[in-house]
Amino acid sequence: MTAARGVGRNSTVPSSSQSMNEFSQPTEARRRDVAEARRGARDELVLDDGTRLHLRPLTRDDRDGLLSLFHRLSEESRWRRFMSPKPTLAPRELDYMTDIDHVAHEAFTAVVQRDGSLAGVARYVRHAGTECSAELAVEVADELQRRGIGTALCMRVIERARDNGITVLTATALWSNQPARRLLRSLGFHARRSQGREIELALVLEPTTQKGGIG
Repeated sequence: MTAARGVGRNSTVPSSSQSMNEFSQPTEARRRDVAEARRGARDELVLDDGTRLHLRPLTRDDRDGLLSLFHRLSEESRWRRFMSPKPTLAPRELDYMTDIDHVAHEAFTAVVQRDGSLAGVARYVRHAGTECSAELAVEVADELQRRGIGTALCMRVIERARDNGITVLTATALWSNQPARRLLRSLGFHARRSQGREIELALVLEPTTQKGGIG
């Protein structure tokens, strides 16, 4: 995170014309500078032990990193994420998970700055046959769970979903997966239906007036 520097350090008092030129800087340029600073702050996450993570969209280049993250998940974490036994990811599954158009399918990852490994991934995939609803999913490496990574990633995905015109996000969790249910409730999701061992939650998104760019 960065803070503004040099405020009030100019020892030369400007003339009235200089002052007018400075403060008549185009409003759009100022807004752009502020937006860039805020984006930079949102894109960095610092854990309680000082570990720095960079949040960014997932790309095809993350194929190996995603597979490595999967193999760092315990058997229980894989079960919770995929709702079934999952010993590995097939090549076609990796293709699907990294071939992202950032509209119908969006994903963000948290990258450990120290070594470039992926700490977690959150994504939404638009439901077939609809333009305005999508399914949310998230996974975080076991040793980094319950440290705010899943929340930060989900917030970025929710923001992008809203920008892309998604009005309802759904998420399915096992009844026994209390951490996931707590996370979803903290993000504003509410239970919609239940079947067997699974519960479906939903979040209604208010539309935004201005769409954001990738990143």
